[in-house]
Parts: sequence; structure tokens; C-alpha cells
Amino acid sequence: MTGDPTGDPTGAGDEDPTGANDEDPTGADDEDPTGADEDTDGDGDDVPEVDPPPESATVIATVAGPLAVDEAWVYVGPSGASVPSRVPKSGGEPESLGTLAGPSVALLTVDEDFVYWSAGSVDMFAVRRVPKAGGSIELVTDENGPNLAAAQAIALDDTYVYLTMPDIFNSSFEQQQGSIRRIPKAGGSVEELSSDYSRVLAVGSGSVYWARERSDGGADLVRSDPDGGNTGVVLSEFGLITDVSIAADRMYWVVDDAGQQQVRSALVGEDPSTLVVQEISEMSYITDAAVTETSFLWLQPGGANSGAVFQLDLDGSTTQLAMAPASSTLQTFGGPYGRRIVVDDDAAYWSYEGAQGGSERIYRIAR
Repeated sequence: MTGDPTGDPTGAGDEDPTGANDEDPTGADDEDPTGADEDTDGDGDDVPEVDPPPESATVIATVAGPLAVDEAWVYVGPSGASVPSRVPKSGGEPESLGTLAGPSVALLTVDEDFVYWSAGSVDMFAVRRVPKAGGSIELVTDENGPNLAAAQAIALDDTYVYLTMPDIFNSSFEQQQGSIRRIPKAGGSVEELSSDYSRVLAVGSGSVYWARERSDGGADLVRSDPDGGNTGVVLSEFGLITDVSIAADRMYWVVDDAGQQQVRSALVGEDPSTLVVQEISEMSYITDAAVTETSFLWLQPGGANSGAVFQLDLDGSTTQLAMAPASSTLQTFGGPYGRRIVVDDDAAYWSYEGAQGGSERIYRIAR
């Protein structure tokens, strides 16, 4: 982290800690709020300049929802919107990437060229994509309801979209059912890789990982090839695995066991280590995270004048990056919630959706 985490990044002593009375905290009234350069990649899209990240939590947009990030933009599924928007990393007005009637954006992710998202209702489920600069919306897959098995996690490799779809309403501890699936990115036949019940999913290092929940309350971390071949249990945990994430060849997972949470990590194919063990009451209940090769970040939910962002490094040290409003990352029992925190090489970004007072916003801070 850069900067002083022990200071007052909330601005609690300021006249207006939320920045709501600032003349224009997003820079939306600037002559060019995106700071856009000329098109550098030939796709007809202006690429905004990215300022160095701020040392304290700073609002970059007055919108919030599930997030994804690339070199220049933060992508968001705004509350109630059926199509994602994008915001320059340095701040600006959100730009909708298209127009579509239907359910709100649930899960969100990006590759080099497209933004992918899921949406569902009581009678349908769909995954769609749209070019990063906006344009024609393409259907990747859909199915009719009743929508009792909407996706709760989404991941990509170079060719496929992967989904985990636990059938929450038709499962019990004794008989759990679900589906790990993949679909070609441009749309096509759905392939089922496994019928395991899992609410988490990660893809990386030529493998697909998920957490198969067991009837005894524990979970198995399962790995397969991208086509579902060579499926096997990597390890078994006594507690529930509530998140799995991969950065390069390093994997992280969170275990909820007997009132404690363990954040564990391993290089792919190597023995795991436990980075931190704490009582759940002492930390945000982690079911969502943003990871790099060397760190694990998560949110502590709060209201308009509370909340925090933490970073855990491989040596087991924990740093509070910011005290600022943050939305709960808890994945709901009945459906997907989507990641509310993302990272790039030098900054963290997170959503606050105003559920406990104040306006919606996306924050950015150096890490």
C-alpha cells in the first residue's frame, strides 16, 4: 500500500465526508471528463488517460453495482440497469454500453474485447455480451424458467464462458444438485462439466476450480480440465468454501469453519498455506474478494459513514487500505450478487449502493 492507512481517509473531520457537496467530485463538469486520448487500438473507441490512483478513498462515479476492470475503464452493472455501463478509472460520467429491456445485471466480467453479464428472473436466465465500447448486444446463452438455478459465479478463458448454477431450491443437504457449465463466448451449445452443487467458481492456469458442498457442512475443492476431463478433488475442508479466486498461478480460497474464517492460498499444484485465521465477528464475512499474485482484498460493509477495505499479503500481514462506505459482498441465499470489489496493478475499486444511507458511488484508492 502507498500512503498512511492510519490517517482519516473517510474525511470524517471534513465539512462533508461523503463529498456530496463538492462542486463536482466525479469531474463530470470538466470540458472532457474522460481525459480521452485519440483511439490507440483501432476500434474506434477513445481511450481515457488514467491518473495515478489517489492516496485516500475517492469517488470516481455516482453509480454502483457489480464491477469489472481493465486498463482504462471500470465496468459496472448500475442498480436496475439491464446493460452494463463503463466509467473512466480517473472518474467521470457513466456511459451505458447499450439498450435492452429485461432483468438487472447480476454477474459481470470482461475479456480483451467484450463485457459479459448474466441476468435472470422467475421465468428466464441469460448471459449476454457487448463490445467494450458499446454496440450490438449478443446472446451467449439463455433458458426458460422457472429460474431456480441462476448462475452464482462466472469466469472466462480464451474461448469459453464458465458458469456455476447450484439448484438451491431443489437441493437439500442429503441430495444436492447443480451444474458447472461452459458455453462458447460467441454463443453455442452448452456443455455440462459436472453436476456438482457449487456457489463459487474460478478459471486459471488451464484449469477450472469449484467448491463441491458436502452434506456434512464441509466442501471439496475440485479441479478439472477446461472440458471437464480429469476431474478430481484437490483438497477437502471441514468448513464451507465461500470464495475461490485465481491470479496468474496463485489461488486463494476462504473457508468458514466453526465460527472462524480462514483465508488460504497456494500456487497451483502446491500445498496450501493459511494466511489468516480470525473469528467471523472480527472481520467482514468474506464471500467475495479481489486478488493479485501477492495479495487478497475484501470489503467490510458499512453505511454512509462507515465501512472499510482490507488487504492481506502473502506474509500474513493485514492492512486497512481505507475507511469508507462499502456494500456488503455477501452472496445471497436465493441468487447471485456479483463482485463489488476489483483491483488492477496499483489501485482498488469498490461499490457502495446506498442501502444504509447516502448516494450510490464507486471508490478508487491506491494500494
